[in-house]
Amino acid sequence: MIGADVNLAARSEQDTLRGQILISARTYNYVKGIVVTGKIHEVNAKGLKGTLCCYDLKALKEPVYQERPSLENRSALRIPIRIPVTYQLLDGINVLP
Repeated sequence: MIGADVNLAARSEQDTLRGQILISARTYNYVKGIVVTGKIHEVNAKGLKGTLCCYDLKALKEPVYQERPSLENRSALRIPIRIPVTYQLLDGINVLP
């Protein structure tokens, strides 16, 4: 299952502009209270029946409001974006403390 998710992430990443962040509808449902999104993008991914709806992430409301600069095209300059990330390590199928 992880391989399918990684493949889907790679396919949707190919449709992004430089610095743009797309999140799936599933992810959006988890974070909709703390994010600001723009228009919905429909991504066609190899091996996926139909399209994947992705939200254009514009800003985070928490822990500190942080807005992603707007982008015009693929030749836009790279913009450093600092977004805090939380993760947990796995040992096989067990989540480590």
